[in-house]
Amino acid sequence: MIKETNPIIKEDLKNIISEKLSWSKFKNKNILITGGNGLLASYIIKSLLSANIFYRLNLKIICIVRNKISKLNRLKFIKNNKNLKIVYHNLESPLPKDLPVSDFIIHSASKASPKYYNNDPVGTLLPNSIGTFHLLEYAVKCKSKKFLFFSSGEVYGIPLYKNKKIKENDYGYLDSTNLR
Repeated sequence: MIKETNPIIKEDLKNIISEKLSWSKFKNKNILITGGNGLLASYIIKSLLSANIFYRLNLKIICIVRNKISKLNRLKFIKNNKNLKIVYHNLESPLPKDLPVSDFIIHSASKASPKYYNNDPVGTLLPNSIGTFHLLEYAVKCKSKKFLFFSSGEVYGIPLYKNKKIKENDYGYLDSTNLR
């Protein structure tokens, strides 16, 4: 298990890696994860690195974060892990040419919070549009096996029925003038 001081996260990681998942599909693979200092992406990184130790997967993670000034708070205990490479890059630009080939790509770089997208809607839109374009080009070049794109609940629009649980194939009313 990786080093983690938060007892809740530590317990979560134990539970995650004990799940009977197809961990072997990650054996000897490279995984690119964007937005690695975000809540969900950091959990994925910690989970994969913990599974890497527990199942001896020999997987490598390339983590793209936008801001060099960021303290990498959520990754502080693992940022020097030999299986984690942190790359500082703004997804508005094409990806660096020297990135290793990635078998799996998880794109979660976005300012997915009302406090951000209300104040900087373009800054929210760019990683979700231009960034996705750059990552898809990279995925084709690498012949990646899978591409996972995280989005917020806003992508579904305003639900047609209140208090209904939203499913992947649901859609709602989209107001293109709403910043969210």
